[in-house]
Amino acid sequence: MPIDKISITNLANKLLHYFGAMPDTYSTILISAIILLTFIAVIPVAYPKLANNKYYVSLFITIIIIAILFGRFPLLALELTNPDESLEIASAMTLTQDPVFWRSVDLGTHGPLTTYPLIAPLLFNIQIDYGSAKLIAVLMQLLSTILLFLTIRAFTSSKVAMLSVVPLVIFVSLTYFIDFISYNAEHPVNLLIAAALYFLAKFWQANGNRRLPLIFTAGLLLGCAPYAKIQSIPIAAAVFLFGCMAIYAKRSEENKVAPMLSTYIIGGTAATVIIICYVWFFGLYKDFMIRYIFGQFNYAGSNKFSGQSFAAFGSAFSKVNADNGKFFSLMAISSLLIVIIYLVYRKYKPHITTNPQPVDSGRRISNLTYYVLALLLLLIMSVIAVYLPGRAFHHYFLLISLPLALLSAIVVVVIYDKTTIKSVRILTILLYLSIPIAGQLYNRPYLLNFDGLFKQLLSIDSRFDQYITALIRQYSKPGEKMAIWGWADTYYVRSGLTIACKTGLTQISGDFGNKDYYLNSYLAELTTAKPPVFLDAVAPGQFAFTDKKIYGMERYDRVARYIQSNYTMVADVNGVRIYIRKERLGAA
Repeated sequence: MPIDKISITNLANKLLHYFGAMPDTYSTILISAIILLTFIAVIPVAYPKLANNKYYVSLFITIIIIAILFGRFPLLALELTNPDESLEIASAMTLTQDPVFWRSVDLGTHGPLTTYPLIAPLLFNIQIDYGSAKLIAVLMQLLSTILLFLTIRAFTSSKVAMLSVVPLVIFVSLTYFIDFISYNAEHPVNLLIAAALYFLAKFWQANGNRRLPLIFTAGLLLGCAPYAKIQSIPIAAAVFLFGCMAIYAKRSEENKVAPMLSTYIIGGTAATVIIICYVWFFGLYKDFMIRYIFGQFNYAGSNKFSGQSFAAFGSAFSKVNADNGKFFSLMAISSLLIVIIYLVYRKYKPHITTNPQPVDSGRRISNLTYYVLALLLLLIMSVIAVYLPGRAFHHYFLLISLPLALLSAIVVVVIYDKTTIKSVRILTILLYLSIPIAGQLYNRPYLLNFDGLFKQLLSIDSRFDQYITALIRQYSKPGEKMAIWGWADTYYVRSGLTIACKTGLTQISGDFGNKDYYLNSYLAELTTAKPPVFLDAVAPGQFAFTDKKIYGMERYDRVARYIQSNYTMVADVNGVRIYIRKERLGAA
């Protein structure tokens, strides 16, 4: 007898109701975890030996895990929060029936390395749903944060690394910004970039032949990033350059540049070679090129780089920054203030400012100035990656969070290590920790009002139209296919049906070019799958496509004729039309 799958959404709801009955308990635990995290990070400033104790470091990482998971668990109870997340979940459900990407599913700007991780919960008998997707999102952010800590620790010292990641940990723990907590392609991209930086750090520490596998792995991870989201290419390129600098800096008689660099390049191209072999084997090379390569350039190419697009970018950033406790601007401001204070001290007290023996000098990077510039380039390339598509979707800005945190951390390293003045060191720590953390805490009123958060979370799901789902289920069985005209993939997730047509209206409407190719593909997929349910979701109140005069299927004669010949409309719910295949109605 099969065992029922575990629903993360249901588990989170139970916990939400549990803490909803005693809201002060949740607030106390979360605030205690944040205070303890900060305390553990600051103590090694007075007692440096603690930072190198493996048990102390393990305790610090454990508190990171507790703070992030406990801070984010209430949000796992949310269901429909982002349309891209719904499409990812629906695609993962479809891949369990046909696991070949670009044959059964196509997510436009998202690649296979974004979707396949959502299938992983099945290994633990966990249902693929909104809760499992959001859990994977927070686990990816958690791993990215820990890897960033380990990277900074490898390049500098445990003491500085602990201090440097505290603002990022609190940001990840406390964010309830819908587009950051919903699973999206930015989560695996950040994880791949963080992992690549970690292996570059291990390469920096290693000696002899141990370096080659590490530099190969770093290259492989960077090469994988575009197959999570092709938009990440500028970011991966900046990190790749960072790796080239590390290779050059580590050159010696025993470690020639040529073998290390060639190994790095081979690793970087390995993912592309594997993907090309994959699509060639399954006869999908043409689809891959049109959909994922040319389609992405067409998508980004529609950005005219006008004043209007810059204004939209600025407006979106202001919204994201404000709704996240001004994390991005406050991190930049605190780092800038630290630099200004250091420069002032250096000008007026040059004879006592420079530290002749920097902390942990044996492990520090030489020529730190070049690495600060490299990380500044990484941040700039991240901003470019966010801007290039010209859409300014809020979840894009998640790509900036790790580079900004890393650059700010290295600024702290430089200033802290270069001065012997205790007052400057203390001021550096206070500014770096207090300004961003104050912004996070000020923007999180639910820390002291969990009951308010509880009611807010429960109110979000009331937007979903249960009646449409009930109608879909009435005429279908779980695991069957459904076709949707529009962008309403949440109905796949809610009904338990999978995707009949991998081609979406976003592609047919022209965002990716090759409109005739996409329309022909949609019709071929529709006639082959013969889904029992067809949903016309171009209607007021739906996402993106609301005007039938512009996007309605009636504007596409071949689609309209096929639906009229093979389907019968059984309901119109606020403009959303439910069609059932005639054979299914006859059998009923």
